[in-house]
Amino acid sequence: MLINNLMIIDFLSGIGGIGKSTALKYLALSWQRGRPELQRFGLVFHIALKDVNKGTSLPRIILDQHQGLAANNISEYEISVLLNGKYACKLLVLIDGFDEYRTGTNDQIDLVLNRSTLWGCWVVLTSRPFDQVYLIKHHFDAEASIIGFSDENINAYASKFLESEKHAKNFVETAQKNEILDILGIPIILQMMCVLFQSGLALPQSKTQTTRAIVDWSIKYSAYRKKHPRTSKSTQRELDNIFYKLGKLAWESLQSDIQQLLLQKVYFYHNILVP
Repeated sequence: MLINNLMIIDFLSGIGGIGKSTALKYLALSWQRGRPELQRFGLVFHIALKDVNKGTSLPRIILDQHQGLAANNISEYEISVLLNGKYACKLLVLIDGFDEYRTGTNDQIDLVLNRSTLWGCWVVLTSRPFDQVYLIKHHFDAEASIIGFSDENINAYASKFLESEKHAKNFVETAQKNEILDILGIPIILQMMCVLFQSGLALPQSKTQTTRAIVDWSIKYSAYRKKHPRTSKSTQRELDNIFYKLGKLAWESLQSDIQQLLLQKVYFYHNILVP
């Protein structure tokens, strides 16, 4: 039940690449397709914090990230009325990537995170676990974590992707033998490994080799971008987002696994190729 004049913040956490951004997009898509539980909301806004600039108003942020609104001549004033008026309790605001946002970058986003604006709205915020989360944790009404695919999910995904239960079984057995089965719970890693397997290439022999492969592919992608500068903007944004996540995932893997031999390579990608 929605309660007027009460802002609700649900917090969704998970490691890099586990599916937090996808979960928010799925929520928005489900609302658009008429899922009954979400029809209490009249509008759904999605805000990617990595694209938020200093000094930009909240209505401007929404218009910049929802091109369809601007195309229909919706003004900042009209968005402001929705956010702060009697219709606010009918809004679902999906805010993605607190870990990619530096507190103080945008005053209005800071107000949202501190429950000082958007009264009546329902907010879902995502983030990787990190220290800054604990500074705003007392503002959350509910918390949940995305833990990734279960063994059953991995088998089901591999069967569909490889279009054969026999191939899927072989794939899972190989991953288990190479001691990388536990990281296949991360969707983006599972997809990449299925592509390798389907192409007839050997799966990495360890988590270290998996990390190395991610970094190598990311660096090759940077070279691909320079060679194919005319890729459509929408396709480019999608590919950029995928490989940005791969870079973060590789970096986190190295931090947890302390593989110093790969450190310089990951640092080059994470700080030079994708600043």
